[in-house]
Amino acid sequence: MNTMRRPPNRAGSGTGRLGLRMGGFTAIPLFSSFVPFLLLPALARVSGVAGWAAIGTGQALGTMGAVIVSWGWWMAGPIGYVRCASSRDRHALFMSSVQTRLLVSAFIIPIAFAVALLLSARSWGLEAGMVAFGFTVSGLTPGWFCIAAGRPGLLATYEAVPKMLATAASGLIVWQTHNVMAYPVLLIVATIGALAVFVVREIPRAERDLQPFTEVVATLREQAPIVTSNVFGSAYSSTPMPIASALAPAVSAASFSSGERFYRIAQFSIVALANGLQKWVLEAEGESAARRQRAAIWSHVVLGLAGAVGIGLLGPTISRVLFGPAVQASYVTTIGFGIAFFFVSAATPFGRNLLIPAGRRARLLVGTSSGAIVGIPLMVASYYLFGVGGIAVGLALSEALVFLILLPPARSTLAGIAATRQQVAVDAL
Repeated sequence: MNTMRRPPNRAGSGTGRLGLRMGGFTAIPLFSSFVPFLLLPALARVSGVAGWAAIGTGQALGTMGAVIVSWGWWMAGPIGYVRCASSRDRHALFMSSVQTRLLVSAFIIPIAFAVALLLSARSWGLEAGMVAFGFTVSGLTPGWFCIAAGRPGLLATYEAVPKMLATAASGLIVWQTHNVMAYPVLLIVATIGALAVFVVREIPRAERDLQPFTEVVATLREQAPIVTSNVFGSAYSSTPMPIASALAPAVSAASFSSGERFYRIAQFSIVALANGLQKWVLEAEGESAARRQRAAIWSHVVLGLAGAVGIGLLGPTISRVLFGPAVQASYVTTIGFGIAFFFVSAATPFGRNLLIPAGRRARLLVGTSSGAIVGIPLMVASYYLFGVGGIAVGLALSEALVFLILLPPARSTLAGIAATRQQVAVDAL
């Protein structure tokens, strides 16, 4: 049995170890994120215009549900892991995350299912609900713990590989039977099965103790500010497709869904980069701390620029080839999503690496709540002004607002880190 008793890496881990970590934590999620491209063409052609829009609605709502189910562990978990003094403490932290997420999922999964069913065409309501179910369950993966432990092999074994196998198998079934239900069902089985196997194989039996219910509730309350911030962010970033389904004709919503698919899949690259850099950034002390923070910020800026160009300019052509001309995305839609991608990528290290570790969660909440308050009405208004592509433009403006709100506190936090570094240098003299 693998007891995972490796000590956490320290600041002097070296360039070689960083390269291995980045290679694993970036390549593995990115590779698994591109697997859906093997399935999406089959879904688009089998489901038709109405079904394609319904599946997109379920995926968007499920993505928002997964954010709630994860309950902030992707941000708070790695920070808590670094602070743990022993492997027993780290395993207890993981078991706490399982308990809190299971409790939350019991409430969120039925809600995501019901909303997807109501927003979709009646003939595709059940499929949309099951897709929402399947994506919501992904909030239960052990991925955050694998990343905090600095072990990309675990991430591949218990998250990337199960997801890839489920997607590939469902693609074959969908193509042969024209029944899209296999996709969400296999995703659910793969996610829950991988979590169960992880607990059995990677957590020693003596360290699987469950926390009392009162402590679980206390953990839920403690991480509520992070969750609230994430929910606000997800509320407006996951609503473009449901808004399109509710307001636009099925043909327009299906076309919009193709552009939205590229945007969602591209966001895996942001998560992969953030996961690969977070531990490296947070473990730094002294003079390297500010340098690593700046390196992470500029890495996300470069990724954001590359993604914006790729989504905005290539999206319509690629969507026509993969999904068919009937559901090809428009340039207005893909350019809007491309701009949104840039601002999401550029703002990601502000929260993960600066504001949350510094205890400035309220400032993060101000930014994401402002995006939600302004974003949803802005997307609806943009639809009536510019058509269905205007929803993506509204999202881009919302993400730009969040970036501008988070930039000043992020800069001041980074300046504080740099000042501390300089003071340490002076004291050393």
